[in-house]
Amino acid sequence: MRSNHFTAWFILLILLSLLSITCQLLWGDAPISFHAAWRALHHLGTQTNQAILLDLRLPRAINACVVGAMLALAGLLMQARLQNPLADPYILGISSGSAVACLIAISLFGSSVVLGRYAFIGGIISMLIVIGLNARQAQTDRLRLLLTGVVFAAACSAVISLI
Repeated sequence: MRSNHFTAWFILLILLSLLSITCQLLWGDAPISFHAAWRALHHLGTQTNQAILLDLRLPRAINACVVGAMLALAGLLMQARLQNPLADPYILGISSGSAVACLIAISLFGSSVVLGRYAFIGGIISMLIVIGLNARQAQTDRLRLLLTGVVFAAACSAVISLI
């Protein structure tokens, strides 16, 4: 019984994902009908529709699906590792470290070109700091890791206010 319930939810989520991708392909500044999109995907439509679908909308739709799946997996791994359903990047201080790095990038460069790189680097560094502060013991305590993350997030907020 439980397996059938899981299978039904899985099929429903796959169908909703396909519907979402279809809507991403059809809707936009230049709406394209389903028939025209089908022809363009098979290289039978107009050059304009092919360019819009294959060069713009399809890569964005695939990218959105992959990034969404990776974010969901990261959240699942974080919650499973810490055995806490409330564990997220904000609690562990990762988001705050990213914000500090972005603020430093804005202060130094004044443009938004490098913000993504600095946010990623800041998140990695803050994660390593939080884990490093808990690495003194042979086995990391989950509660101590969460509390260290909260304290690190508060420290990052103070740095943001200072800057």
